[in-house]
Amino acid sequence: MKNTILIGVFLLLSNCTMKPQNDKEFQELNKHKGTENYEVVELCDKKSEIETPILFDKQNKNIIVKAYKKQPLGKRGLYHTKRITNLGESIEVLDNSYRILKDGTIWGGDFYINWIINGNSTKQRNIDPFSNKEIKNTYKYEINEKDPQKWLLKFKELYAKSQYIYIYI
Repeated sequence: MKNTILIGVFLLLSNCTMKPQNDKEFQELNKHKGTENYEVVELCDKKSEIETPILFDKQNKNIIVKAYKKQPLGKRGLYHTKRITNLGESIEVLDNSYRILKDGTIWGGDFYINWIINGNSTKQRNIDPFSNKEIKNTYKYEINEKDPQKWLLKFKELYAKSQYIYIYI
């Protein structure tokens, strides 16, 4: 049954002529000037590639766009995240942004930023779960607690309290 429906849809579409009657009537969005009822706005400059998905902040009614700007050979590309109103007006840009988690946290491995959530672009460091002290460099972090049973208990405690879990493998 499903195959018959798909073939039927394909036959209907293949018999249609998709060419518009008037070429001026339809334009690519980036070439369209808009009308009195709407305006076409670029979310990022033409040198940037937008990463998908584009996010929508329901609480503040903003669009969050993460983009990548290619650099000359031998240089690292630049990522930036842009906050845009639902009318297309740019509010602010966070340069050198990293992975965006489901709850809006920007995560950079050894730090995180809550810029999308509360506008704070300060890098926050991870916390040692036993001493509650800031870990300055996650990659050179020395573990003081060696007992695996204590680690398992602490993990279960923090896991139960957490609102959102992100697993990075």
